[in-house]
Amino acid sequence: MRSWIEPILAVLLFALAVWLLVISDALGANPQPLPSMGSAALDYPPGPPPSGAESGARRASSLLRLLGYKMAETEAQFIDRTWLRPHNSLLTGDMVVACGKWYSPSETRRKFKAVYLAVCACETSLGDPRLGGRLVPDAFNFGCVKSGSPHTPWGEMAVGTISVGGQRWWKWPTAWTGAAALGRLLKVGPGSRPGLYLKLIQSEDWRTFTGTYYGASVPGYQSYHKRWLRYYNLFSKRLHEAGF
Repeated sequence: MRSWIEPILAVLLFALAVWLLVISDALGANPQPLPSMGSAALDYPPGPPPSGAESGARRASSLLRLLGYKMAETEAQFIDRTWLRPHNSLLTGDMVVACGKWYSPSETRRKFKAVYLAVCACETSLGDPRLGGRLVPDAFNFGCVKSGSPHTPWGEMAVGTISVGGQRWWKWPTAWTGAAALGRLLKVGPGSRPGLYLKLIQSEDWRTFTGTYYGASVPGYQSYHKRWLRYYNLFSKRLHEAGF
């Protein structure tokens, strides 16, 4: 009896895995947009993507592994494994990928994600709760974003400010909110020149980008620019080589 039960069970498990994959794709295909906010047209869901997408994909992956199959690694999983998990980061690959989808045109998506990661690498060691300083665990401020007008698309998401090193920085309530706030800043910031960052990302003018973000006249800028550019090139190259 066992000889014919095992093949049938294998087929049923495979069919279930495929069904879960279809369901997870349907749930996670696109974040649900909220009404746009002014001219920024920012689509920021108030939390992470639907949990069914992640749980469905994980179950499907587990079932396929039982059957001897190995699912291809997702971009979020690749970012987690390669860069974020070694830092015990409060950022996740899902957050980075989601911000790329929400805040950048499809033709510049990889550049946007590489810029996003390079900023986090230079500012808070990729969201490392120890190396990144208090701004990471206490404020979910992964890009060392200073406080300013609460009427900016990123400032309005904050729940206040935090004082570190004699300066005031934005404080966001959750890691997802902090990650999205940085994505908003890169899309429509800075406050003094709205939309400049995204234009610089599209044109790959990295000198002006880092000079604006860090401050070209701030001591240590040259070192910062070289380090930022090294990180950007690394992230961009590795994402490309991995097929993302």
